[in-house]
Amino acid sequence: MSSSKWLMCGVALGVSGLAAGCAAAPSAPKQAAPDVMPRTQPLAHALKLDSSQVRPMYTEMLAIDLQNVVQVASDKNIDILKARQQVEASRGQLESAAASIFPVLAPSVVLDHLQGVNRSDIGQVVPVNFTTLQPAVLVAVHPESGPCDL
Repeated sequence: MSSSKWLMCGVALGVSGLAAGCAAAPSAPKQAAPDVMPRTQPLAHALKLDSSQVRPMYTEMLAIDLQNVVQVASDKNIDILKARQQVEASRGQLESAAASIFPVLAPSVVLDHLQGVNRSDIGQVVPVNFTTLQPAVLVAVHPESGPCDL
């Protein structure tokens, strides 16, 4: 086939593809939405708020002593809870300060294997097959901490 025939076939195929892509899909018949309204409404006077419906909160009175009052007051006192949290935070700061006296030692080992090709330092690609072992130790000292921080 000549190039003009290929061009005509391509144009015809493109136009038919566009026409098929623009065709609207057949729509399904719309159904009525289901009714979700309650069949019966509660009566407006169903809730009575007169004194006959309200029962007393306490049916039995118990005597309390000073020890129970102090215990309840100290358990729910916000200032005492805040002071307890500050004591916990101070203990954590003390542990952190004591641990910062000692240096940190972090040993590590890196094993690297390369097989195939690699670029040399002068830019040539050369075949390689080697393994390297790189041991290391990190020593970190906290110069700002000392015996006075405790």
